[in-house]
Amino acid sequence: MGKHIPKLERQKRLLKKQEIELLIQQAIVQNDKLNQSFVTIINQVISKKNKFRYSSNKRLQFFRDFVEVQSSKIPKERFSAWMQNLVYMTQNLEKKCPKWFKDIYFLEALIEIAKYRESWLRPIEDWKPKLKSEHQKFKELIAHLFAEYKFPSFLNYIFFNKEDFFFIQDFIFLAKGGALKSIKSEIPLSQRMKVEFSRSLVGFRVFEAFRYAQVIGLGGDEWLAYRVAYSWLGKKENRDEPFWEKFIRILIAGEVRQQNTIHELIDYVRFELDQNQNYSLSRRTLGSLMRQSNRWHKAIKLSQKTKENAIWKSAFFQPFEVLEKEGVNEVKYKIIELLTDKDLVAEGMKMNNCVSTYTGYCVKGNTRIVSLRKYQADYELERMATIEIEVGTKQIVQARARFNYEVDTKTMRLLSQWAELNQITIDKYL
Repeated sequence: MGKHIPKLERQKRLLKKQEIELLIQQAIVQNDKLNQSFVTIINQVISKKNKFRYSSNKRLQFFRDFVEVQSSKIPKERFSAWMQNLVYMTQNLEKKCPKWFKDIYFLEALIEIAKYRESWLRPIEDWKPKLKSEHQKFKELIAHLFAEYKFPSFLNYIFFNKEDFFFIQDFIFLAKGGALKSIKSEIPLSQRMKVEFSRSLVGFRVFEAFRYAQVIGLGGDEWLAYRVAYSWLGKKENRDEPFWEKFIRILIAGEVRQQNTIHELIDYVRFELDQNQNYSLSRRTLGSLMRQSNRWHKAIKLSQKTKENAIWKSAFFQPFEVLEKEGVNEVKYKIIELLTDKDLVAEGMKMNNCVSTYTGYCVKGNTRIVSLRKYQADYELERMATIEIEVGTKQIVQARARFNYEVDTKTMRLLSQWAELNQITIDKYL
C-alpha cells in the first residue's frame, strides 16, 4: 500500500493539475491562432498581450525580435504608423499569397515594403497575382506598388537584402521614371558606369552592381568586374574610393587573371592602410604589388610556425542539423568543423575573412573553427557564419558573417542551439 495522502492535499494536487492542463490548452489555442494569421501575431506582439514568451512559433519569435530592435531605434509615432501599414498590407495580401506570410524570408521583405506605403502608386486592393511562382508574384507586386517605368531587374530583390535597404529611395525614384544620372553613389560613377549599373544581372547586391559597373567603365572586362564585385570591394563600407579606384586601375593594367591573387592583394593593401594612413599606390604596378603581397602572406605563415597541409584533431562536437520546410523545398542547416589548413583557406575565400591565419592556434589546440552552412538537396546554398571556439574556456568568442559582418538573428538562434547541444557558452560581447 502506498502512503496515505490527506484529502486536502489530493484536492490541491488536482487543482494544480487542472491549472497546468488549462495553461496547456490556452497555449495550444494561442498557437493555433498564431499559425492562422500574421495579423494575430502583429497584434499580440505590439499589444504585448502574449503570455507565452517561449512559444515555438517561429514567426512569433521572428517578429518579436524585430519589434524589440526596431521600436528602440525609431520614434514611437513613426513606428506605430509602420505597424499600421503592415497590418493593412497583411489584411489585403494574406489570402492572395498565403505562403508569403508563412515564410520569414518573404515576411522580412513585406515588412520593409510596408515602411514605404506613402510611395505606393496604386491601391494594394487592386492587385491580383497572375503568375504561379512566389517570387514572380512578388515582382508583380513591386511593379504594381512602385513602378511607372521599367527598372533594372536585379532591383526586384532589393527588399529581400538588408544591405540593399540604403538604396530603396533611389529604387523608388528610378521606378517612377527618375533619371539614372541623378542617383547617388559613394563610388564615383560616370554616365557610362551608371548605364552599366542598370544592366547588372539578377543576383548582384546594389553595391556589388556599382563596383561591377565601375570596373567595366574603367576598361576592365567582365571576368575582372565579377571578381572585384564579389570581393570585399563589393561591400558597402566607408573607404577611400579614389584610392581604391587607383587599385582597380592597377588590376586592369596588369591584366590579373587569378581570383586568389585579387583577394590576397586586397588583404595586403588593407593591412598596409591599417598600418600607415599615408600608404600610397603611386608608381606601383601589379607586379610590384604581387611581390610585396606574397612576402607579407609568407611572413604570416612563418609567424604561425606551421607547415602547409596542417591537420589537427577533431573536437568531436555533437552532429548538428536543423531542417526547415518539406519535400523539394526542404532546407538544411549544418555546422561543419574545419580540420585542415586547406579548410581554413577555403572558408576564408568564401567568407572573405582572415580565418586562414588561425592555423597555428588550431594546431596547438587553443582554438577550434566551425562553419554554419545552409543546404538544399545536399547543395550548399550559403555559408552563414565562421565561428571561433576557445578550447580552454569552451566558449564561442567570435561569430562573423561574410566580410566580417555581424551575424543576423537567424544565425544567432541556430548558433545558440548548437552551443547548448555541446555545452558551450557564448561570449556576451559577441
